[in-house]
Amino acid sequence: MTLQEINKAYNRIVGSLDSKELKNAFDSLQALIAGSREYSFQDKLNELQDTYKYMLRYRIEGAKDPMQEQIYNNLQASTYELADSVKQKAVAVESPLSYYSRRRSLNIQPSLTYKQLHDQLFLEHEAGKHKESDAFNSLIFNKIWVSSFLKREEAEDIRGMLHDNALPFTTGSQIVSALMLGLQEAFDREKILLLFDAASHPNEEVKVRALISILITLYTYRKRTQLYPQIADRLAALAETPGFIKTIRTIILRFILARETEKITRKLQDEIIPEMLKLSPKLSKKINRRCFFPSFNSTEVAVTDIQFDCQLFLCHAIDLAQVLDTFAGGVRIKVHKPALRPQSSAANRYTTGPENKQTFGGGILDRRD
Repeated sequence: MTLQEINKAYNRIVGSLDSKELKNAFDSLQALIAGSREYSFQDKLNELQDTYKYMLRYRIEGAKDPMQEQIYNNLQASTYELADSVKQKAVAVESPLSYYSRRRSLNIQPSLTYKQLHDQLFLEHEAGKHKESDAFNSLIFNKIWVSSFLKREEAEDIRGMLHDNALPFTTGSQIVSALMLGLQEAFDREKILLLFDAASHPNEEVKVRALISILITLYTYRKRTQLYPQIADRLAALAETPGFIKTIRTIILRFILARETEKITRKLQDEIIPEMLKLSPKLSKKINRRCFFPSFNSTEVAVTDIQFDCQLFLCHAIDLAQVLDTFAGGVRIKVHKPALRPQSSAANRYTTGPENKQTFGGGILDRRD
């Protein structure tokens, strides 16, 4: 099978599992194992299929089993994990993705355990050897990022690094980032549980980074995480932390703003700026396109340095108001229909009032500080 065929087969399996169609998932998984010739996973698949058959037989016979739902959830979770393992093994050798190429490069280097890396990093940091410490931090990041499914012993060693206050906080930040990136490639219960541990880290940057990673992971695997009661328990415990809801709300708003920034940039690039340049050729010499696409600050948008032609601005006042108004907590522009009349005085085009308001051709710009 080609890489594209393997990915399509894997997506079919995940789609069937998301829809709770275990029989279809088993059939697709059997085809993936045969097509990729990864027959080492055949025994595990046979075991899952046998469990499913027994469960159906008991259901048909009317036997009441209080553990039936839990058995079904475990079966579904195990099938997800088997599909992940087969896919990773099938694409590991030929995939051009940086995740797999980095894993291949690490495999040919001398292997160090997480405990050994922890001890070496501690010694270099205590000795003040910053260059060597950075090298070990990078090695730890790469090893966690491209790791396969973590064993409990490995997870405990990583947890030890997270909670070692003698190490710089940058180590914890890199561990969290590596866990999150690894989870984007394949779900791993131990990795997400480590993120929950990092969410209670004393360092604020590590803690917030962990919360962001948890949200991304829970969204990515929203159909799967409900199969793991331990994850639900850790999330419930985390929700009891003071300020948790406010922090999560802030993070979600930032995600929304990030998506809106892309829409705003596209609207400026594809619609507003080209139309402005068509209407006023002289303006093209005065406007530097780069000033429209900085990294926007969500609390302030500087517009005082851009001089617009009055008629041109009035033609596009509503569009600009709609664009800028999407920045929550930033600038809100209210443009009223009477404002679409040309002003007789150039001074009316740009005035700054005592209430920190700026008017453009009769439109009111409120700055929300």
